Amino acid sequence: MVIAIDKLGNTSDPAAITINIENVVDTDAEQPAPVPTPTPTVTQASSESSSGSLAWFALLAAPFAVLRRRKHK
Repeated sequence: MVIAIDKLGNTSDPAAITINIENVVDTDAEQPAPVPTPTPTVTQASSESSSGSLAWFALLAAPFAVLRRRKHK
């Protein structure tokens, strides 16, 4: 039996509620979601040469350029 009471204190007449539950198997909804397998990312070395080695060479050669300028003064 259910009795509802509002903010003012008014009560409703008792009401009987009946709920029927049927367990119906829904194969799509009740199956756990598949765990996605991560796809490995493969980076391939390009056939073009990069300028990364040029930057290192410039950093290594910089002290020699400074010494050469001092010598000329």
